[in-house]
Amino acid sequence: MPFSNAEQISPIMAEITRLNPSAILDVGCGLGLYGMLCRIHLDLYYDGAFYKKLEGSSPWNTRIEGIEGCKTYLPFIPSWAYDRIHAGNALDILPILADKQYDLVLILAMIEHLSLEQGMELIAQLRRVSRAIILSVPKNWQEQQIEGYPLETHRSHWTEQNLRDAGFTRFLPHWGAWLAVYNIPPGQPAFEQSAPSELLQAGQPCTDLSDIHQELTRLEQMTAQLQQDMATTLRHQQILFDRLSISSRLRSLRQRLRRCLPW
Repeated sequence: MPFSNAEQISPIMAEITRLNPSAILDVGCGLGLYGMLCRIHLDLYYDGAFYKKLEGSSPWNTRIEGIEGCKTYLPFIPSWAYDRIHAGNALDILPILADKQYDLVLILAMIEHLSLEQGMELIAQLRRVSRAIILSVPKNWQEQQIEGYPLETHRSHWTEQNLRDAGFTRFLPHWGAWLAVYNIPPGQPAFEQSAPSELLQAGQPCTDLSDIHQELTRLEQMTAQLQQDMATTLRHQQILFDRLSISSRLRSLRQRLRRCLPW
């Protein structure tokens, strides 16, 4: 299908934004969903002057290209999201691309449409043209054939071991698909890209790890102080309740004494 399920979007986009690539190839881009998401979150979201890029007066920071073999999908791919679309079979296009010209290749819900042998050949080409890869493929194979759309036929079932044999070493959590990662270290950005000056403006998200650490430390101190204040308040409340209880008992005792004694 020219799209993937919604549950994959968050973990994949979190990995992409953490990586912060400057050149992306989207293999089997379908209707262009991930190209559009990458354009928004890598070029527009953190840019206070994003409107200049939309107006055309400022260039994009990220080069995004796609490969799509289904002619029916091509008119629906948003031109503003992709710098270039390579129309045709990925197995024919990849061998003519230069080595390591991309920081990241996305191949999402596509490789199951090839035989296992073709898929391994494709991954070898992806490792040649790119520094990193994010791949998604269903965990459970299901037969699929759509009349008039031969590229949508399911031709292979991929296991975790198949993907490890192809060089993937890390997998993002997902219940129904293998979200396989190649050459992206966990927990830290693999590539550096200079941030625009607008990132430093007030109201923009902060990506400085030292600032985040300071904020976490401040929150921990505030939490500890709040816990201490609550404990002190509870002690004071208990003392007050005890005193009120004693006072109430004394008043009750005096009232009984007045009723019983003659004075």
